[in-house]
Amino acid sequence: MKFANCIVIGCLAGILVSFSWASDSVTDQKKPVEFQQSSYAHLQKRVGLTRFQNRSSLLDDRLVSVTDGTLAGVLTERGKGIVPVQDTDPVFAEVRDRQPRRVSGVIDNMTLITVGRNAGLNAVVTGTITGIRDFQEERGYWWFKEMMFFIEVHIYCSLYDTETGAKILDMTLSEKIDLPEALYRKMKAKGYIAMFPEIQELIISLSTEMGEEICNSMEPEPFKTFIKTIDGQQVVISSGSNAGIKSGDLFTIHDSGRLVTGKEEHQYFIAGPGTGILRINAVQNDSASGSIMQGSITGKDACLKPIVEPSFFSKLF
Repeated sequence: MKFANCIVIGCLAGILVSFSWASDSVTDQKKPVEFQQSSYAHLQKRVGLTRFQNRSSLLDDRLVSVTDGTLAGVLTERGKGIVPVQDTDPVFAEVRDRQPRRVSGVIDNMTLITVGRNAGLNAVVTGTITGIRDFQEERGYWWFKEMMFFIEVHIYCSLYDTETGAKILDMTLSEKIDLPEALYRKMKAKGYIAMFPEIQELIISLSTEMGEEICNSMEPEPFKTFIKTIDGQQVVISSGSNAGIKSGDLFTIHDSGRLVTGKEEHQYFIAGPGTGILRINAVQNDSASGSIMQGSITGKDACLKPIVEPSFFSKLF
């Protein structure tokens, strides 16, 4: 019996030694400590806001200004780690007066994200005030019915990811308010300009809701920036202190340059795997330079993202 116990104890000791050896082997395979960064909380995702288009029957530039201003305000106040970049910024010089579109009329997403990548934007917003309408309908039951009068505004908005060119968010919103009959009659006589305060109120409400949805969509998105120039192992990227980047920051280099063509001839980049590690050495306002510390960059279409923290299971060994 004692002999059997000795055998059992010996086997257990062997298993423990083997487990310890395996644990050490796995630990040896982990990334070097110098290529891990504990926090990226200082980074800010820059979201470009192209000027909204107004295709409604009230062609008043004030409606676009109210939409753009409200949206930027919501992203500033409620977006965690989000910085809005409005259409007045120099980065939008080539698309300031019009949104880039194909012959078919759809947004040219590749031109849009090329502008975004060059400016170090995480995403780009496009949108349109698609319509304003008035209508009346009978409400109530039996002899308690009465005629109600309404005005309604419709807005369309898309949020494009600059890494892939795909839509992160695509939404259509509408909101209406009821009007006193006298005001409704006045509007019918003088046009929608007579209802500007009420229409502006609807625009603000819709833009606020739109901004909140953009904030929610951007929250799980990782910080991203892109390559401007490559000279051997030295790289210049398209974000700097304007995105919170600091000297010493580490980023994983992702090969995101393979193009595919989808519906309506839209083109998309495929988000590729990590190919190396970049360390930031010097930071300017709208750019930063760094050195490739590990691996390589396959081309200027590479995307840089924070190093993913080790998983729970990797910490067990």
